[in-house]
Amino acid sequence: MRSTDHGCTLLRSRDVNREAVAISAKIKRRREEGRRKAQKFGEVEKPSGQERHDQEWLKCQDHEKDAYPEPPRQTPAPDKQTALPNPALILSKLFYYSVDLPVTTFREAVDSIRGRNKFVYYHQKFRRVPYLTECQEGDYVCYYEAEMQWRRDYKVDQEIVKVVQERMRACQQREGSSYLQNCAEEMKQFNDVTKNYQSRYGDLGAYASARKCLMKQKERMAAQAETA
Repeated sequence: MRSTDHGCTLLRSRDVNREAVAISAKIKRRREEGRRKAQKFGEVEKPSGQERHDQEWLKCQDHEKDAYPEPPRQTPAPDKQTALPNPALILSKLFYYSVDLPVTTFREAVDSIRGRNKFVYYHQKFRRVPYLTECQEGDYVCYYEAEMQWRRDYKVDQEIVKVVQERMRACQQREGSSYLQNCAEEMKQFNDVTKNYQSRYGDLGAYASARKCLMKQKERMAAQAETA
């Protein structure tokens, strides 16, 4: 399995989902109350409808929870003004039971079988080579290595922009109408990343290369020197 040395690490927040913790505590309290009632009246303990709903909600939130936990929502949940069911909730439930649940069940079954024989993956790390400006004249091997290094950096920067954009969109979807206040940090980070990306790789065309990027930087520096 091959991968490039990204040069910078993008880690997601490790904050615990407060809503999931609160619901887990609520389920435990209801179970304790149910056990006490069952012992008092000699009845068999059965989970309530709300408890079953909370358990299903926790299952839905369990996707890659340890690796990429979802940040807590800062915008209060809106009050329901109508008795009609929410179409978005119905569609999400339909997608969960028709697509997500079967696929997740199959994956868990496969992972349980593969868990007996764990495989070790090694990621290839590329040593940094001299840039194009550091190569001697006529050293075509150095030209080639600098070109390949520039292409790897180009792909890494594209992935960084995608990750930052996904974070901003997830925050906007999570916060709703209050995203301007609660997602200001994500939006500022996205604007800074896209500005830096555009200043380095913008207007290079379909056949971008390390030499074209170097010429673009030289022209920009010359224009800045003239205006200064």
